[in-house]
Amino acid sequence: MFLPNCQDIGVYYGAKYPETEKFRKSRIRRLLLRSCQKIRSSGVNIRLGFSWVVGNTCLKYNTVISGSYKMIGIFDSGVGGMTVARAIEKTLPGRRLVYFGDLARTPYGSKSAETIRKYALENSEFLLQKGAEVIVIACNSAASVASGLLRDKLSVPVFEVVTPAVRQVVSMGSRGRIGIIGTRATIKSQIYEDKIKKLRPDFKVFGQPCPLLVPLVEEGWLNKRETKMIVRRYLHSLKLKNIDTLVLGCTHYPLLKKLIQARIGRQIRVIDSSRAIAAELAFFLRQNPDLVKTLSSAGENEYYVSDVTEAAQATAERIFGRRINLQLRQGKDNA
Repeated sequence: MFLPNCQDIGVYYGAKYPETEKFRKSRIRRLLLRSCQKIRSSGVNIRLGFSWVVGNTCLKYNTVISGSYKMIGIFDSGVGGMTVARAIEKTLPGRRLVYFGDLARTPYGSKSAETIRKYALENSEFLLQKGAEVIVIACNSAASVASGLLRDKLSVPVFEVVTPAVRQVVSMGSRGRIGIIGTRATIKSQIYEDKIKKLRPDFKVFGQPCPLLVPLVEEGWLNKRETKMIVRRYLHSLKLKNIDTLVLGCTHYPLLKKLIQARIGRQIRVIDSSRAIAAELAFFLRQNPDLVKTLSSAGENEYYVSDVTEAAQATAERIFGRRINLQLRQGKDNA
């Protein structure tokens, strides 16, 4: 059961011992710390009160041992955003993460901008309830239409996957012919084109919507013949544009990176935004040491989804290379 970070659990022990105050305080504290270790790891503040007798004097000691934690919150429309979570995990080892994948409502790319904004706000509020102190939008569709809304509505830093990828594009010495593949929502928003041209007006940007790739990844069809044929079909028009750089404008696509690279050509740079956002987040935290102090390094990362499927479980384990416990979010959409 989830317990709010601010909740106190009162634990009161009374003892009558002849030892000195200093010895007794340290000994009782160690014993209680051991007994409360599991409670503390869930983020609960434990209020400890001690009383004991030294000679004829009754002494009392009260303290609050804080178990409050803060985490880096990440959300996506499905399991694809776990490529971002994995990159952050590698870049910031020891920092605790909480992830939410909205499998029950995936894909976002075919939804209206208004609907995506609604989902993004609900996802962020869920992560904040779980203790997130930073929000990472690991979904290009949500980043393209909802990042401004979240920055206005939320009181915590909000990061998105588009801007770091754009910075990487303009810093790589490209010839200026950039291909973008993404969902319909991302390509329609022209967010990549607008951001790239703001920094490099001379660049040519070509977008290609790939609406079938997210469902294929979510189903685990990463090496199927049908997937290879569809990828080849989507990339054909970009090859005709003679691009020199291809941006994977969806966090699901890194799972198809080898397949995409083989079909677009080995000479084409393929940019994966998951590594770029992890590097940007690490830089931000170095510049904000007070925030770092609030982020927990204790406990396990938490992975929530709005629907649990065998394919999602297998894809999650493929991304992380280990067993991942996907917890079903209990809420109005899946209760």
